[in-house]
Amino acid sequence: MAGLRMAVPGLFDLSPRTGVLDIKKTPKFFASSEPQNSPRSCKIEEIFTDDHTGFLAAPICSLLSSSLTKLYLWADENDEVARFSKEQEDALQLLSSLKELAFGSFRKLQCLPAGLHRISSLKTLRIGYCQAFRSLPKDSLPSSLQDLQIWHCRALKSLPEDGLPSSLRKNMH
Repeated sequence: MAGLRMAVPGLFDLSPRTGVLDIKKTPKFFASSEPQNSPRSCKIEEIFTDDHTGFLAAPICSLLSSSLTKLYLWADENDEVARFSKEQEDALQLLSSLKELAFGSFRKLQCLPAGLHRISSLKTLRIGYCQAFRSLPKDSLPSSLQDLQIWHCRALKSLPEDGLPSSLRKNMH
């Protein structure tokens, strides 16, 4: 699997064989891509980015819907997002091949994006260093989820056992 460390002008200029994309400290990288001249799909399997605002857009997520299996969204030190917009939540749901999703260092994020339960391929969810993260909404996680990892989320006091997928509940006892 090929890796790439931010040396390209835009997402749509990447080779269709790129496996891993790591984009950090490059605001608006995804916003600068031109989807009108893009291929119909892309073979990127993993993305690590702190540009969640640019990445969580329908044209980007549509392009990656069949190949992206791992997405790691990290906030930069100036990030103030408390919740994701409806457009971002809808774009995230387009990632139909997603198996692993992580949210990290969102200091003010209070809740997960709505509609995660619609990503039926999701197996692993990680939430780390999200200090304001308060709760998992009841019935908000996909039934396919097998691994839930939460660490350093100080505002989270408990998990709604009856709201967790049965695949996770059986491991709690």
